[in-house]
Amino acid sequence: MTHTTLMKGEPLGFTKLGFSGQKMKYPLNALFGMVVGEQNTGKSYLFQSNPDAFIINLDLSSTVTPECRATIWPGVNDEGLPIDIDGSHLVLTWDKVLEKKKQLIDMARAGEPRPKCVVLDTITPCVRLLKPYIASKMDRSSFEQAHGPAAYDKLFDEILSFAFDLRQVGYGVWFIAHLSREFLQVSDDGAKTEELTLNMSAGMVRRLTPAVEMIAPVCCDRRSTTVMETKIVKSGTKEIERKIPIERILYERKLAFDDPRFSRIIRTRTTSRMPNVPLDPVDPWGSFESAFNEANKES
Repeated sequence: MTHTTLMKGEPLGFTKLGFSGQKMKYPLNALFGMVVGEQNTGKSYLFQSNPDAFIINLDLSSTVTPECRATIWPGVNDEGLPIDIDGSHLVLTWDKVLEKKKQLIDMARAGEPRPKCVVLDTITPCVRLLKPYIASKMDRSSFEQAHGPAAYDKLFDEILSFAFDLRQVGYGVWFIAHLSREFLQVSDDGAKTEELTLNMSAGMVRRLTPAVEMIAPVCCDRRSTTVMETKIVKSGTKEIERKIPIERILYERKLAFDDPRFSRIIRTRTTSRMPNVPLDPVDPWGSFESAFNEANKES
């Protein structure tokens, strides 16, 4: 057996074929990832604080930040109607989403100023929009009339193609998905345990979760604390100041990378393990980005 001995300064690997000896890491905005969480935990809030994000508002929801830094489409007007960029009423379909995808790809190829990542908010209405689109592609009047396994395969492929086509021209892609609670029987005597699971079909879980590079769970934990507040109270005919214990409820949002409740859901590809990331209420995306960069530092 012969061995190749590298001289000092000689490049590693086979440079005519590819790269060797180089660190290759995506920045956070360029990842293909998923942010998941239960209702009202701050998933949309996280991305709306990212100035480099373009959010496709499939939920047709209002914004949840005092000042939304991301770009969002469709919008919602004061009457609660979804609107296009010209202010006209928009009936959202998957064809409309594909038009926006083409616009994003054209912007990238033309070298125009553009967002760094594209966010689908959320996966649930994405499936709802895709069903009539897939049915029409299969020459059926409804999704239910199409051959089930083939129809779902096409649906899952369409979601993945949306991401891969954008990634080919340099966008990061993030999906937002909901978590739900399931009670699983763990013994013959009927004992059950509660588990958080992705709120999507088993088929989609099998196709989607292996494809993404990160699955980041967001949670919002509620805890009470007691603070001493100064109150004016009456003592006989006088009013005096007195310290009184007051219970306050605090809501603490975090990316729960090191929380056993989410151990079966989490996925990361960082140099070192991602810790729990407390989310700054003003700049939660900045908190995420700082922790991600720190976890990718050379040891």
